[in-house]
Amino acid sequence: MDTLDLLIIGGYFGEGRLSGTVSHFLLGVATEDNKFWSVARVGCGYSRNELNKLQGQLESHWVKCEMGVMPDNVEWTKEKPDVTIDPSNSVVLEVGS
Repeated sequence: MDTLDLLIIGGYFGEGRLSGTVSHFLLGVATEDNKFWSVARVGCGYSRNELNKLQGQLESHWVKCEMGVMPDNVEWTKEKPDVTIDPSNSVVLEVGS
């Protein structure tokens, strides 16, 4: 199995029992010029315990995304997250295919 190490650069609020919490993540890769490019969105493949741990680590660092206000060091596709996080406060996820 091939895997990638990707940095969480954004998040999406869940629905239903996960309403009000970030349960899906926008992932990115670093470039040589210290920018981060969004490449994937992930919303499964982790246990409830792993999600709780991630939420605890990241919840104080989320910043609500507002139209036209995005971090300078992050390049987005047309899909924008609900919240963003400074890469220095984030964590890396190992994503497999």
